[in-house]
Amino acid sequence: MTLMSPPGQLCRAVVVVDEYSNRGVFTEYVGCYTDRSARTLNWYFYTSDDAMNVEKCLSICSSQDLKAPYAGVQYGKQCFCGDTYDIYGQVDNDYAEYMGCYRDQSARALPEYKQTDDMTVRKCLKFCYDSGHTYAGVQYSKQCFCGSDYNKYGQKKAEDCASHCVGNDQQNCGGTWRNSVYRLPPTC
Repeated sequence: MTLMSPPGQLCRAVVVVDEYSNRGVFTEYVGCYTDRSARTLNWYFYTSDDAMNVEKCLSICSSQDLKAPYAGVQYGKQCFCGDTYDIYGQVDNDYAEYMGCYRDQSARALPEYKQTDDMTVRKCLKFCYDSGHTYAGVQYSKQCFCGSDYNKYGQKKAEDCASHCVGNDQQNCGGTWRNSVYRLPPTC
């Protein structure tokens, strides 16, 4: 996984979990969490002159000297290590940017598809990000669409995307033939 917080985003940390098992090191992305001056990941801090990525940070944090269970990358150059990550709360949407409500048709604007009976915005964003897409769209309360172009059929008013997600009724998941579209963060 190579997700990083974007440069210029103060007080944010993207976190991965680094768990040890009999087969070696297992890594899993767990989300983006708020950070403050009293650091969430407070064991160790490293700044790189060149670009930091998750793999480099995991290597630093899992070294024999540290064996830190969690690693986080921030600002594109900073690596943090520690034993806890959820002190200040999770950041909604992991830096995905809401683009608006967009019309869809049977020849889909976002062609890759997934449907679940517990769909949330976060689940759709993760599915599309893990599949390498640029955009994610939630539609009809339980559908998720991914792709590289979302504005094939035009933008609609916000009220058209007011269907609640089946997995979280506090979130909107598009509407009938309407995608609530998010731009996903770039991979490094």
